[in-house]
Amino acid sequence: MHELGDFPREILEISLGYMPSDTLITLLDIPQVETLARRLLYTTIRIGGKFYDRRLLEDDEDDDYDEEDYEDRIKSKYLRVGHRPQIIDGIPVLKSAMEYYHLRKSNPNVRPSKLIFDDVMTAVSIAHTSPEILENTHIELIFTPDFNFSLFCSEYKRAPFTVSSLVNFDPCEENRDLDLFRNVTSYTSTSKRDFKMDMRDLLPRWFPNLKELKIEQQLTLAHIAMLPKQITSLSLYIHLDGTESNGALKLGLPQSLEDLKIKVVNETSNMMHIDISHLQLNSLIIDGCSKFRYGDGGLKWLVPSLRKLSYDASHFMAKPLKHMCPQLLELNVGSINGESSVPGNYLNNLPSSLVALMVPANAFNYPKMETKKQKFESANLPSNLRKLELTGRPYGNDGAYIDFEMNKLCNLTTLSIIDVPEISICGSLPPSITSLTLHSVKSFGFNMLQHLHMLRDLEIKRSDKSSSNFNYKLPQSLTSLKISYCDLKAINIDAPKLESLVIDGEEIQSLTKSNFRIPGNLKKLRVSNSKVREILIDFPTTLKELDLSQNSLGIFGRGKKASSFPVGLEILDLSHNNISDEWIRRSNLLELNHLKSLYLGHNRLVYLVPEFLPSSLVALDASNNGVIAFADFDNTPNLEQLDLSFTKLSGFLLQLKGKDKDLPESIKFVSIQGFGLSYEEVEVFYNILAKKPNFEYLNSYEAPIDASMVLGKGAKLSKVGLLGGPGGFISVN
Repeated sequence: MHELGDFPREILEISLGYMPSDTLITLLDIPQVETLARRLLYTTIRIGGKFYDRRLLEDDEDDDYDEEDYEDRIKSKYLRVGHRPQIIDGIPVLKSAMEYYHLRKSNPNVRPSKLIFDDVMTAVSIAHTSPEILENTHIELIFTPDFNFSLFCSEYKRAPFTVSSLVNFDPCEENRDLDLFRNVTSYTSTSKRDFKMDMRDLLPRWFPNLKELKIEQQLTLAHIAMLPKQITSLSLYIHLDGTESNGALKLGLPQSLEDLKIKVVNETSNMMHIDISHLQLNSLIIDGCSKFRYGDGGLKWLVPSLRKLSYDASHFMAKPLKHMCPQLLELNVGSINGESSVPGNYLNNLPSSLVALMVPANAFNYPKMETKKQKFESANLPSNLRKLELTGRPYGNDGAYIDFEMNKLCNLTTLSIIDVPEISICGSLPPSITSLTLHSVKSFGFNMLQHLHMLRDLEIKRSDKSSSNFNYKLPQSLTSLKISYCDLKAINIDAPKLESLVIDGEEIQSLTKSNFRIPGNLKKLRVSNSKVREILIDFPTTLKELDLSQNSLGIFGRGKKASSFPVGLEILDLSHNNISDEWIRRSNLLELNHLKSLYLGHNRLVYLVPEFLPSSLVALDASNNGVIAFADFDNTPNLEQLDLSFTKLSGFLLQLKGKDKDLPESIKFVSIQGFGLSYEEVEVFYNILAKKPNFEYLNSYEAPIDASMVLGKGAKLSKVGLLGGPGGFISVN
């Protein structure tokens, strides 16, 4: 078998270039490709953002989420400590400017093409102190609604740098002499901004290179006429109040557009025809459902020839898509607040060029109970489909009929059936399927899975609750399996090539050899939110990542041995488990000589004793515990990141003043936000950290050094403050 290092570098670079960030990050531990993987991983970097804090969900703009995904959303949205960089939306996120500075200085091969700053003053601080690491990079600045634009402009004038993307910056605040807009190619104004956008501020003399524009405030037809003519990508929100049109209303959008995302509020009394057929678009998204003042109001679109089209079922197409968009490759028809409907015979009038189709389930005619014996016409799908997704109403009783005898779909690789309890399938599933997703599907024939010999990824959620035992035959090709909220009490999985297994939201209080059988070569295992109290099995020795969060492992009888874990683990998540100090002492954590990231947040820890933790540890999360003190970290010489947020260390830190309470020389990042510390306490702790040669940042509500100090000669990057808060500087003067 060939090793990665055996391939020519040119071939490796091309191959790795197609890999997602989640895959590239795993290659950082392979010496033969580590340098190349690191360079490709850090093509785009995000700096800043709020630190991991569940309370931040109160301000989350996305209110439409499933409670079952609560913890996942927190982990993916906010920063956590870890021995690897965290990936959010496919982009590696660094915590501070110092972390980015050290990354560039220690890895000359890393030359990102784009930097995204959640705190714009962090970018300014780098421009003042180390401008060379901003050169030849596209920079995106994200402003908060209450930001002090005058402060930014004054500091930017002293150390200007090239900006290519602005988010929520009020153009009225900019000093035109700064030339801030000269290189801006992308401008975004979201609903969170507190200023009203004036289209005249986007004139070419201010934004000569603007190509991408996103504006969420409602625009009128008069505003549209003022849009910059050179833009190629546009996202906007149009208000048609009182607009009357005899026939089709032709929107005067710039003819240079290639990609358009549009949301329309129609408050006229009649069906309106929107004509954008004069545009040569590549992709069109008609976003969200139309809002009608009158019951018979609506929108019928005349669209150009497209490659990608997305709209919801409140809109209507003036002609069959096979005539309007004969070269269409991707079609996504969404639902309206859970309700969805498409015209009859819709699927038989699609372009033959389609390779991806996402439609409401009712597009696939399903016989009602009283007519099931009647013969009905099957949909004739485009034969080149590679992706097919059917979506019904959440918690509804939608049904669908798919005829795979008439539609062979030999190229289909991805099939998703979501919220379609009554699914009827004629024939066998296409054997070419590599990814299958089943959410809220009750009548699916799970025995068909064994015949999908190319299937690699399988996800089952809230489906097949007829049995509490998952014991289906699975194809040997399967490498990733996710099962959640299926009311299972026993799991028996026979898939010899399975590498990743997720079990979430089940009811398995004890993991035993009789009720929990899994393949012996797993690399990643997650059994979370499943009421697990004891583990009576031996985990696979091949495991590298184990997530047992949101269970009850800390509940055990007096004298009973705590759980044992495989010694090869690199990542272990035990958060939300009612774990105590005694449980830690009784476990075999000290024997895990390869463990790098350990998560103990949201437990019952009182006194943090690192001597019971392995020396290999790089990142430790002990946040949201009742920790009142910690011992020396002599046993963790490799520790780089430590989270002590929302504990009870107030008072203890003052006792460290003048004492040799040592942290390892390797420490880089510590978070102590959220437990009422005074400036003096933070300063004592900061002074300890500042002596460490690799120290980068202390995350705290209270900063012991004035974060608004004027930059001067010899100024350095800030090493203390609240992540996601205003950036500051520490001056050596």
